[in-house]
Amino acid sequence: MSYVPQDSFLLPVSIGENIIGNMALDSKRLNQVCRDAGILSFIKSLPQKFDTILSESSENISGGQRQRIAMARAFYSDTPIILLDEATSALDPITERAVLDSFYSSLKGLLTISGVFAVGGILVSMGELSLSKLIMIPTMCQALAIGMSSIGGAWASMQAPLEAGKRVFNLVGDVKNFTDDDLKDEKVEQNWDGEYTLIIEDVNFTYRGANSRALENINLSIPENKFVAFVGESGSGKSTLLRLIVGLYERDDLNIKLGNLKFSRDNILEWRKHFAYVDQSSKLFDMTVGENIAMGKIGADFDEIVSAAKEAYAHDFICKLEKSYDTPAHEKGASLSGGQRQRIAIARALIRKAKVLIFDEATSALDAESERQVMATIHELRKDHTILLITHNLKNIVDADLIVVMKEGRIVETGTHEELIQNNGVYVELISASRSES
Repeated sequence: MSYVPQDSFLLPVSIGENIIGNMALDSKRLNQVCRDAGILSFIKSLPQKFDTILSESSENISGGQRQRIAMARAFYSDTPIILLDEATSALDPITERAVLDSFYSSLKGLLTISGVFAVGGILVSMGELSLSKLIMIPTMCQALAIGMSSIGGAWASMQAPLEAGKRVFNLVGDVKNFTDDDLKDEKVEQNWDGEYTLIIEDVNFTYRGANSRALENINLSIPENKFVAFVGESGSGKSTLLRLIVGLYERDDLNIKLGNLKFSRDNILEWRKHFAYVDQSSKLFDMTVGENIAMGKIGADFDEIVSAAKEAYAHDFICKLEKSYDTPAHEKGASLSGGQRQRIAIARALIRKAKVLIFDEATSALDAESERQVMATIHELRKDHTILLITHNLKNIVDADLIVVMKEGRIVETGTHEELIQNNGVYVELISASRSES
């Protein structure tokens, strides 16, 4: 049995090693499973192809590419059962359709089993094979496949915590002891004019070890209190751009400004005070709901927690919980629905009093009703915040102030929904692909 979750974990080894694990290399099969998963052409375009080393957080490939590699790994294991846990939720419609088509095509294995029984039936009728042995053949093959896949699964299970632990210890070793003066950064505060227009000028970005740019010649000006949506196929650079804006990648040469405050590593603490980030799988910790919200701001009091929850439209359902704000959330928020978890995550972001709110596929793994509730919250927040939203559900952005369409690391179109429809370009292609999926 193979399991592919919505955010698959890849090891910081080569792409080929991630796919085959400790199983024997079969080059023909490797190419076939990558073709089935829709990732072969991308891998072949890389200078080192299957020998390309992934970074520790797989940040040198997009989320869609990471998921397709994980699916190729599931195909290569050749297990009889593959579990998909929202595995395509963050993929664009075109990529999702290609990946699901490959799963459907894999059902042809059933025809092989039927063929075994057809040929075996003839041999039984001729007296060359006993009926009991014929019945045992598929069972033995299945047992062998399960055994082989279990070995690969055990190897991956051992490697994942080891690599995660390595990253934790590397991070702990690099932690700086910040003082109160570092956190206050008075010099920057005095120079900032309090204006919230976000300006991005001539930004280019290349991941470490990559030969091609992930972002190229990005220019954008976003006035405050605007709702801006970023759309495009998986791997087009949307998440990379927004993570770059927040300062998640160590770069000093980025010409990005918030008013007259220029981004740099020297003022990164002051810069991040103005941004809050909510991704598609916001984590809740094994503590109370109130404590989870308070983690967004050091020293937050109860009034601030309630105020943030109200702004995130989470207060009403929290009050209905067994112990209200003292209700245990349990690890990963298992006791709450997807929509409730996301609204708590939004409250945790809002308690920071950040002006710019970034939602990176924040509704991709939610059911329709939870998505509607979270989007209603986001639309209310646009009154007092700048909203930057990545989504593949284009129905959620028809009233956005600006839609930014990205392709292969470039901005190819900008405008409102109506303007982009009239342009009849890439945005219209995305809408067509989305409609064909529904």
